[in-house]
Amino acid sequence: MPVFGEDRYLSDVVDGLTAIGLRVTVVNDGNGDALTARLRGQGVDVLDLGVNRGVGAATLAGLRAVVDRGAPGAVAVDADGAHDLVSVRAVVEGALGDLDALVACDRFSNGNAETIPITKLDANRFAAQLFDAATGARLPDVCCGLRYYPARMAASGWESAGFGFIWETLAAEHESLSRLVDCVVHYPVTGPWHTQNRELQHLLHWAGPRVSESVRATLRPLEDATADVVDVRLDDHFRFVRVDAHWWEIRRVRCQTL
Repeated sequence: MPVFGEDRYLSDVVDGLTAIGLRVTVVNDGNGDALTARLRGQGVDVLDLGVNRGVGAATLAGLRAVVDRGAPGAVAVDADGAHDLVSVRAVVEGALGDLDALVACDRFSNGNAETIPITKLDANRFAAQLFDAATGARLPDVCCGLRYYPARMAASGWESAGFGFIWETLAAEHESLSRLVDCVVHYPVTGPWHTQNRELQHLLHWAGPRVSESVRATLRPLEDATADVVDVRLDDHFRFVRVDAHWWEIRRVRCQTL
């Protein structure tokens, strides 16, 4: 479980996962020594990266740590408490059916989209469209943090910066996915559900070389825009708007349901 920044629900998440029989390893992705000391004091396995390396690197580091202990793979879970334990169980069951196969999730096709904050929903729909343009995978959800990664994915060679490991593994395996596990999520009424500036930049950097010239030509600033506003046209029409120095919001102008 990679952790950076928000950790108010972390203890509850750890307790819930432990209650359903899972051994939990928390990857401290640059939160400081106090978090590591607190978790170890609670008897939790902690891998401390020392500095923030991004969720891809943190997930890959966690996978390697549990594989080194002899595990056949690892289930990655978000630390914000959003993933329902029923969905976590479903991923575990899917993994037990084939321990060598990636198990990915879908938060949007089971009627759950109405419970997701609109800025987060639009950011994820945009990501799915850009991922499709880059890979040809018609997947409704490409960023869900709840997944099972088999041990073979601990091998080197993945692009682990930012969301790289999450996207690279899905790009490599999407054709072999038998189905996506329905993932029920619960987001608090208030929370930092904007999309981070660096995540958007990495998404465009990762997908840009992989998409066609016709799509790349549309990744351009608006004519009347400042550097803080970008218009990206794929199948839909989105706009990035700076909220403050660190966070961006994706505002929907027109959006079709995938």
